[in-house]
Amino acid sequence: MKETTNFESKIESGPVICLMSSDIAMIKSAFTTKQFRLITLMNKLRVILVSDIFVDKCASCLIVGTGSIRDPPDRNGLSHFLEHMLFMGTKKYPDEGEFAKFISSHGGNYNASTGQRTTNYFFDIDSAYFKEALDRFSQFFISPLFNESCTMRELNIVHSEHQKNQRTDLFRLGQIMRNLCNKDHYYHKFSTGSLQTLNPDGSSILETRERLIQYFNKYYSTSIMALGLVGKQSLDELQQIAEEYFSPIANFDVPTIDEEILGKEFVQQLSESSQQYTQICSDLIRDYYLGKNKKNKDEKENEQQHDDKDGQREDIWELEWKKKCEKYGDLH
Repeated sequence: MKETTNFESKIESGPVICLMSSDIAMIKSAFTTKQFRLITLMNKLRVILVSDIFVDKCASCLIVGTGSIRDPPDRNGLSHFLEHMLFMGTKKYPDEGEFAKFISSHGGNYNASTGQRTTNYFFDIDSAYFKEALDRFSQFFISPLFNESCTMRELNIVHSEHQKNQRTDLFRLGQIMRNLCNKDHYYHKFSTGSLQTLNPDGSSILETRERLIQYFNKYYSTSIMALGLVGKQSLDELQQIAEEYFSPIANFDVPTIDEEILGKEFVQQLSESSQQYTQICSDLIRDYYLGKNKKNKDEKENEQQHDDKDGQREDIWELEWKKKCEKYGDLH
């Protein structure tokens, strides 16, 4: 599985507050043929549905608002290790390779990535097998087995990733930065994991498995999850699919990482400001270009012109643009 780099983690960390907020505004292009719908299931899982009759494959992504920031100090890499273990069988589909076999045999691909603040699971597949794939996929978050039989094997795979990363300059640079930063800061943690960090004394693999199960039961909550479904089906059909397969996921009302670090009230204020910023920028762009397109030759000839303080001439659309920019400035 893929572990995000430091720079990818910084990029992904930006939208977390918006993604996990309870009220998300939908901004849709006027030219798209796709249909969109935002819903919240009874278990508080937020879902975006995209209906597109022209797609050859259907796809899904589930993002969990937790990552290496929440790794225990004595088990660095636990979030990444958990990401691997979720693919190793569920109560409904206990075969370790069942999901991978099903996806690959029907023209699909799958992967996952662990960052500092989020963990992502995603796949695509031939549209005829979308529901069957989602049935298997949703079970990752409902009833994973975390079999003892595959624990050591997956730990060795995680360690192999670490060894591969050691030969990559980007990861080496990132680890140097981590080592040099404040040891009490979460960024100091080693996020990939290795045999040394996940099985520190060489005989604690069962304890690591127990810690992994505790982590899952504590943080894999719909309160910090978001799901995306893209398919040929209608929005109503996609909603029914989401409700059928993902409603059983548990909700523990876990706070987001931002709420945990900064406080819920501050994060709410920040989220509201972010939504205002997004809406105003959208209005600015829309009004500016609609205004420009509205002009025709006759209007241009008769349009009132204004002189600025330097004696240069500006048309009324430029002035309107400036007024709206000043409106945005009032937010700060």
